[in-house]
Amino acid sequence: MTRSIAIAAGLAIAASYSLAAQPTVPSDENLIAAVIGRWCLSDDGGKTCATDEYEEFKRDGTIVVWNKDDPEGKNSLVSAKYKVKGRVTCFTVFYNNTKEQTLPVGHQFCTELLSIDSTKQTYRHLDSGETYTTFRVKPMSPAPRVPNWRPTPHSSGPPSTFAEFQRYPS
Repeated sequence: MTRSIAIAAGLAIAASYSLAAQPTVPSDENLIAAVIGRWCLSDDGGKTCATDEYEEFKRDGTIVVWNKDDPEGKNSLVSAKYKVKGRVTCFTVFYNNTKEQTLPVGHQFCTELLSIDSTKQTYRHLDSGETYTTFRVKPMSPAPRVPNWRPTPHSSGPPSTFAEFQRYPS
C-alpha cells in the first residue's frame, strides 16, 4: 500500500513537472506585446539571419517586411495590417512594391502562434499548415517607412473581423 502511494505520488510529481514544462502562449493583447519588434529566419539558432528579409511588428497594428540589402525599402517592401484574436493573427496586405508580388495588395492570411519567448517565436500558417520559427533581431536602423494605408481596387480596407476566426479555435 505504501509503495502504491509512493508510486502515485511520484507520477503526480512527474506529471506536474511535465505540465510546468509546457510553454504558455500569450493571446490577444499579450500576444501583440510579445511580438512587437524585428524578426528573421535563421539556420543557426538566431546567431545570423538565413535570408535577407527582416519583418517588424509595430504597435500601430502593421507589420513591415523588407530586404536588408534595401534598407530604404525602395524595391523590397511589403506591409500588412494585422489583427489578433486569441493566438491567431490575421494579416491584410496593403502595400507591396516587390517584383515577385507573391503577396499582392489585398491578400489575406492567418497564422497561429505556437510558442514565443524573448528570442524566438514559432507559428503555423493556417492555410498551408507550414510551421516557421523566426528569431528576434536587435534593430540596427529604423524600418523603412510605408505609405499610409488607403483603399485599393483589390481591398476595401483591413477587415474588422475575419471569417477565418470562426473556422479555427483560438
